[in-house]
Amino acid sequence: MLDYFRNNAENLKKNGNELYKQKKYREALEMYSEAIRLLPTCAAYYGNRSATYMMLNKFTDALEDAKQATSIDKEFTKVGISVCLL
Repeated sequence: MLDYFRNNAENLKKNGNELYKQKKYREALEMYSEAIRLLPTCAAYYGNRSATYMMLNKFTDALEDAKQATSIDKEFTKVGISVCLL
């Protein structure tokens, strides 16, 4: 069952990444949020959603997701750079 959630979450992340590249940030946000609902222990999903929140000028939400990503994975430095920009 975990593989089912992991695979679906990963597909949602990939879709979110494509939408993000197209600057469709609201739609990307939905994809990342759904991925988090399926697999809330993946730091990368929070990192991606944090970056999306920043593009939407939702800096408080971006910071919260950045903190969540680093609390899940202390080695997740990608989001640390984003936090410095906030």
